[in-house]
Amino acid sequence: VRVYNRPLSKAEVRQLFHAGLQSLARIVPEKRTARQQALLSAGFRSEDELLRRLKTELAAAQSKQEAEFARGNRWYVNSQGQTFVILTAGEFLMGSPESETDRGPTEPLHRRRIGRRFAIAAKEVTRAQWRVFAESQKGQVLQADDPTLQPYTPTDDSPMLAITWYEAARYCDWLSKQEGIPKDQWCYEPNEQGQYGPGMKAKDNFWELTGYRLPTEAEWEYACRAGTVTVRYYGVTDTLLPKYVRAQVNADEHAWPVAGLKPNDFGLFDMLGNAHEWMNILPYRYPTNLLVAAPDTPKTSAIVETINCAMRGESFHTLPVYLRSARRDHSVPFVRSVDFGFRPVRTYAF
Repeated sequence: VRVYNRPLSKAEVRQLFHAGLQSLARIVPEKRTARQQALLSAGFRSEDELLRRLKTELAAAQSKQEAEFARGNRWYVNSQGQTFVILTAGEFLMGSPESETDRGPTEPLHRRRIGRRFAIAAKEVTRAQWRVFAESQKGQVLQADDPTLQPYTPTDDSPMLAITWYEAARYCDWLSKQEGIPKDQWCYEPNEQGQYGPGMKAKDNFWELTGYRLPTEAEWEYACRAGTVTVRYYGVTDTLLPKYVRAQVNADEHAWPVAGLKPNDFGLFDMLGNAHEWMNILPYRYPTNLLVAAPDTPKTSAIVETINCAMRGESFHTLPVYLRSARRDHSVPFVRSVDFGFRPVRTYAF
């Protein structure tokens, strides 16, 4: 409890008032007393009104960021022929409101600040791109032409599947090497045996390094949403889903060539569906504060076999109900599911 021996400023009163409202808002509606609900209603007439206010404020910030973004290069192609879209990411609304249908309990709506530029692959890593990497690794990773994969990723321009988290991280460090990025800027530390396996980790403050890596959940959701606050980056309706997403309704139980459908407004393809994408670190608990933006500076720890790594985007196996920008998922890092793939990112400090 903080005791004030002086008159409070308007800003301090406002801060305390909103902190109290946020505490009340965290109480599930069914357990609020009539007085608590009345206080909430007086503070901000409804959740929708608060969200409208926040969306207006963040939309203005987004427009400013887009104007700055448009003045510079918006994309580049690396030595492997992969196109990367460069995003200047400030604040955005991450997670989902209570009113969103089929939302999960681990995705409360909150303000998130990334506060850096990053480049994200426009497409998932393909079989052809993985083959170049795998042939250089002397049998230490899954081969692109493994016969068990043929039914699920039938063409060279389809996403490479059945990749473990360890292999995805290994690919990112290899890609940094191919691009001539100094080793001290690579984003992963092998384990004590020098292997990409149990005990390895993403480096502390990896977001300050310029090497290739897997995205944070915030980077991925910011890129997926492309400035939207709707359930999906094109809107809500299931009618348009087959124009943007490869999922159970139109995939025929296998992945399809990347960039075969419409992209989002950032020019990114298959952010929902096709391949389920690995994220950089372990899942973490979201804050619930709509008034103060949480920084995207996640802690890192050693990866172990029994702890899940975050995943996003779902896949060609997925029902439409699960295809949402805010949806979170996870898996243990050694699993070779036939719908697991990835796309690299990097902090872009140029």
